[in-house]
Amino acid sequence: MPTRIGPSLPRPLSSNPTAKREEPAKEASAPAAAAPKLADGFDAPKSARSPLRLGDSANPPLAEGDQGRIHYEVREGQLFVNGASFDDIAQGEIGDCYLLATLSAIAKTNPEIINNAVRENADGTCTVRFYERPFFLASRRPVEITVNPELPTTASGGPVYGHSRDPDERWVGIVEKAYAQWKGGYEKIGGGGLPSSALEALTGKGTQYKLATLYASNSMLHRELEEALAKNKPIVAGSFFLSREPIKDGIPNFHAYAVIGTSKEGDELFVHLRNPWGATEPAGDGVDDGIFKMTVSDFKHRFFAVTVGGMEPEDYPSPEPRESR
Repeated sequence: MPTRIGPSLPRPLSSNPTAKREEPAKEASAPAAAAPKLADGFDAPKSARSPLRLGDSANPPLAEGDQGRIHYEVREGQLFVNGASFDDIAQGEIGDCYLLATLSAIAKTNPEIINNAVRENADGTCTVRFYERPFFLASRRPVEITVNPELPTTASGGPVYGHSRDPDERWVGIVEKAYAQWKGGYEKIGGGGLPSSALEALTGKGTQYKLATLYASNSMLHRELEEALAKNKPIVAGSFFLSREPIKDGIPNFHAYAVIGTSKEGDELFVHLRNPWGATEPAGDGVDDGIFKMTVSDFKHRFFAVTVGGMEPEDYPSPEPRESR
């Protein structure tokens, strides 16, 4: 069964769990009523189905304890700067690593999914397309969530929750806000979650959850990751809870990472990962940008599972036929 990931730490502050909080803002917008929470689904979307449109562009409720400390403010800049990139994402002060790592994984393998899912409207609002499957439908349908351009902001004008590392780019904060609007507020999405739910909501396709420790060999795990990435399937990995220390050897407990590549050096097999904080990684891998590689053996020791997205019906293994008796 898939395991919810995050938050094993106090809410990471702008990619830095040791950063200090801002003082409360002098004025704060009153939170609006949340959009209804809808179910996630599992089947491929039908393009002929008209999208369900939700959201009145009001601001979703902030995370618990943030009312009065932060406020909503229009963030200047472009929606995209040269399209979505896996290294755009910086997680903020809520525990939605499962969502931010998913955005990074999708932007690495198939950025057009994100580029096509987010649009800016003539009135300045933005619309984000997700997918869901209500219990009465056999397949997913698109859900369009419209939000205004205001994003949670500190008293000094900085971003609070998820944002793009480029201050002139807004798509990460807009997608996170739309997801919060859809699910009922930032508190609803900020207490950890399933990468599978985020992958399915963003791609409209199925997922496959695999326990890393159950692979018979390192080469088998490496090959499956390599093949999935070659087919442009996004992959999110979840770290073990190994220590009472919130971060052990540069890897936070119960934290989601985007799998961004594989490699081989001599006889050694490697997995390449990205921390959605945009920082914090094992030592000795160069610049502290959250991007690093580790041997498959070390990966199996530190990460308990991978979730592969973009799964079509034919991608799932067929059950072996049983003998007649």
